[in-house]
Amino acid sequence: MGKDTFQLAGNAAAIYEEQKAPAVFRPLARETLNALSIENDAKVLDVACGTGIVGREIMKQLGAVGRVVGIDLNSGMIDVARQLISAETHKCEWHVSDVTAMPFDDSVFTLAICQQGLQFFPD
Repeated sequence: MGKDTFQLAGNAAAIYEEQKAPAVFRPLARETLNALSIENDAKVLDVACGTGIVGREIMKQLGAVGRVVGIDLNSGMIDVARQLISAETHKCEWHVSDVTAMPFDDSVFTLAICQQGLQFFPD
């Protein structure tokens, strides 16, 4: 899958964050995270993170040593995610990456989550 697949144009990522995140994806993220037990020192990979709504919700639960890394194929989504996080919040990284070629070593993360994106992954 090439990086040009599923790319948003113009301000689509900002509109996604403005409209879909509060209406659909934040409530879904909160309900999903309520069902999980995330340790304060967790290293979480948010796959197909979009604008980072799940990662931002996870960061509210993490302690000072916890870490969230979000990846998304869409650079517009990652640009918006980066704009919405302050450096003081927690350790958080956003990467433009294809799920089939992630730039991480094995066993780096204690939890991987994908709220909305599996349907876009190749078989």
